[in-house]
Amino acid sequence: MKEVCGIARVTPHILKSWEKKFPQLRPSQNKSGKRLYKPDDIQLILKVRDLLAQGTQDLEIVRILEGEVSSPIIESAKAKNEVQSNKDTTLFHEIKGELLELLDLLKK
Repeated sequence: MKEVCGIARVTPHILKSWEKKFPQLRPSQNKSGKRLYKPDDIQLILKVRDLLAQGTQDLEIVRILEGEVSSPIIESAKAKNEVQSNKDTTLFHEIKGELLELLDLLKK
């Protein structure tokens, strides 16, 4: 736990409270009860830390971790991608139109 706290830059107390609040943060344990964090567990912890730093509410974090709701960062990236896709489609149609006009000229 100490190493994971160092990576996430949080105290063990905070990490334990997150494990109680967010059901997805349940690392496996060995026979003596010591927590065993996998890389995926650490990624979730870092995601929770970042979402909390952005002011995301606990309930929304639970939903994000469950995959029910996208984070604002993901939504923003999707919107930018959609705008770029629309620009690409428009450009494609413009080029296609110009090429068809050239083809007509070459046929004459």
